[in-house]
Amino acid sequence: MAEDNRAAYLPELAMAVDTHANCLAEARRRGETLAAAEWAVAMREELIETNRTTHLPDLALSLQTAAHVRQNLGVELDAALEYCDRAIGYYRELSEAEPNAFSDDLATVEALRQTLIEQRDEPA
Repeated sequence: MAEDNRAAYLPELAMAVDTHANCLAEARRRGETLAAAEWAVAMREELIETNRTTHLPDLALSLQTAAHVRQNLGVELDAALEYCDRAIGYYRELSEAEPNAFSDDLATVEALRQTLIEQRDEPA
């Protein structure tokens, strides 16, 4: 359906893929998890090209999900930090317009970023 009518169905598909990525991460299915998280980010990036205002919160969430699944799996922590940095930038932008709506999301991704730094810097 998303192939036939991207505007109508791509947002829902991206949300479903985000949820699926989290489930795959919990099941420790690394390759599938990373692919799903990347796919969700790509879909959200496509969506903000058509309507940034509507889809920016979802892109920030997908970036946060992509970072979280990497943290959960303990892989590609530098990439996870990059996703966090992007999500933080977007959440800050969103918080300027609506502080009450996005301050918790911003705090969550900032905490995830700090956890990733600590996890990355732990001795092997």
